[in-house]
Amino acid sequence: MDKKMNKKIGEAGEYYVASQLLLRGLNASVLQNGSEKCDILVSDPESSIAKTIEVKSTTTYVWTITNFPKNNNLIYVLVYFPFKPENHFAKINYNPPRPEFYILSIDEIRQLWNDKIGIHGKGGIKRSDLKNSRYREQWDTIFDNGKESGYKEKRTKRQIKNDKNRSIAFKLAHKKAKKKNGQFRKNWDKKRLFCYSHKLLKKLNKK
Repeated sequence: MDKKMNKKIGEAGEYYVASQLLLRGLNASVLQNGSEKCDILVSDPESSIAKTIEVKSTTTYVWTITNFPKNNNLIYVLVYFPFKPENHFAKINYNPPRPEFYILSIDEIRQLWNDKIGIHGKGGIKRSDLKNSRYREQWDTIFDNGKESGYKEKRTKRQIKNDKNRSIAFKLAHKKAKKKNGQFRKNWDKKRLFCYSHKLLKKLNKK
């Protein structure tokens, strides 16, 4: 798929997300011409609290994520289109499946991120790691306004255990890699932090 179509898929994902936010009674504005900080500005009309959202879209097995912004309050919405764009309007009676949405905080993105999984050697997140997970359709991660939220498919004990252990592993790795002021200790960096976190997760899941 060429760069031009990839850009169109990215833009389509942003507007799909904005429509979901609007249908939930929130105010949502897609930032035009791209932004290094975020793609969508969303606010709760009752509290006037505003948040920023980064949207990543894919039609493949992975979301490519290269750089993490400094904004620790950023929300990520990962969009998966389970159909080929060129077939979207191929037939009059064609009924494409609904896009899948996964809503995560930036800390949760950091826990799942793998520096070797993205396209062209870039970092990213595998879709198989999120399929049927607790992150699917969790719109109340952004604002809990009482609207229906969450994907209702029953999760296995293994999935629940993995989510719990992932959180534990990341906290332990973060504690070992960073000082109290948030700076990395000597010989530590972001790549080593994530590698160590994945090793801890594997150990915890074997127990």
